Amino acid sequence: MSFDKLGVHGVEFISQEDNQVCVVFTSEQGLAIFSDHLAKLGIDDNEITARQLLEAITGIEAWGAEDRKSWAVRQYGFPAVDFFTLDIELWPLEVSGSPKRKEIIAAFEQWLVRNGIKKKDSVNLDSLLMYRVDLDREGAEKLLNESPPVY
Repeated sequence: MSFDKLGVHGVEFISQEDNQVCVVFTSEQGLAIFSDHLAKLGIDDNEITARQLLEAITGIEAWGAEDRKSWAVRQYGFPAVDFFTLDIELWPLEVSGSPKRKEIIAAFEQWLVRNGIKKKDSVNLDSLLMYRVDLDREGAEKLLNESPPVY
């Protein structure tokens, strides 16, 4: 997703300077939808990142497998071996010690086990929730195609 595709959502990208992005909503409905996405994501609209902006506008629940792929996977595909290592980033909505975050982590780790995916390592910071896993192509496809992710 890039800024040049925002018109579909009733948004016009005006400019980006340093850490600030300026957008204009073409209707009250567009603004209301955007505000609703922010509320659902638990994002304070006073401090929003470009990534959060794009996520709020498009609604992550509408993303497909192609949207979830990293640049490297889109460019080169998965490795041509039976099993490979993959880094998975989950976008945290809560801080690292919160009950909701713990619930998401437990559910995701159970999902990994149910799907035969081996957890090698993980990072759980307020701003980052990442897993390194060993899996096969089928496991990778399950990760990409479960929409919205259900753990």
